[in-house]
Amino acid sequence: MREIDRTHYLRGTKAWKTRNWFVFGGIAFTFVFGFASVLLFPDQVAKVRERTEAEQRMQELKRQKIRDIQQHRREVLAALEENKD
Repeated sequence: MREIDRTHYLRGTKAWKTRNWFVFGGIAFTFVFGFASVLLFPDQVAKVRERTEAEQRMQELKRQKIRDIQQHRREVLAALEENKD
């Protein structure tokens, strides 16, 4: 007796084709309105871009501050080593 694969039992039927239209329609809807929102709301895109750039600047400032603290700590430890002798 042949084993029946129940995972795609609708394949080839009208219901399967309808399902495919909904799936591909949803994907198309997402892309079309995603691009349309970029074109229709450029000020929102600019705000997001500015926010992202500001976050990147803040991260770089944090990294620079950490580097400065580490450098200062190395200098202080070197000075202590010199004074110890």
